[in-house]
Amino acid sequence: MSRPVIAIDVDDVLAGANQAMMHYINEHFGANHTWEDYTVAGPYNRYWEKVVWQTDSEEGAKRYNAFINDGTQRRMPVIQDALEVIGYLKKHYELVIITGREQEYMDDTHHWLQKHFPKTFQGIHFMPYKEDGVNKVHKAVVASELGVQYLIDDAVEHCIPAAAAGIKCLLFGDYGWNKDAELTEGITRVKDWKAVQKYFEKAAQ
Repeated sequence: MSRPVIAIDVDDVLAGANQAMMHYINEHFGANHTWEDYTVAGPYNRYWEKVVWQTDSEEGAKRYNAFINDGTQRRMPVIQDALEVIGYLKKHYELVIITGREQEYMDDTHHWLQKHFPKTFQGIHFMPYKEDGVNKVHKAVVASELGVQYLIDDAVEHCIPAAAAGIKCLLFGDYGWNKDAELTEGITRVKDWKAVQKYFEKAAQ
């Protein structure tokens, strides 16, 4: 890859996972949550069950698995302005995906990316989870191995070690799990895809 490489996360960066989950849980589990409920400040790990649903791990797993097994992941909306800005970035950078996924859910991710972003990414790299939801191998390791210069991710927990490894990180969105995050050197907050484009336009000057 001769051009600078940008690694991009999927859920809540390209795909509206939070939005899709809200509608699914309301419809299938009798909840009546609003978008504001899904942006309450809280920890990244197990955010939905601990902060929004306020349930135990067993019930949280039941809801999440129902969401996945229903194929809802294939129908997640594209985050506003992502298509336009990814088209802009594609002209100037090599783009790769680095995202957390259990093995059984990888096909849905491939399907979603092929549907909405065909012939866009030079590689799709999955980060398998442990049972407690923590990555077995951190994104910073994979990003460094791929020669990534930039990471766009919604989790500061991924951005901090990547920034420490010399990767410029864009912390995406104003989500409950990142809105109160303390940013270390090398991390820039971008609230949406328009802000992402402005960041890279400035970097090119």
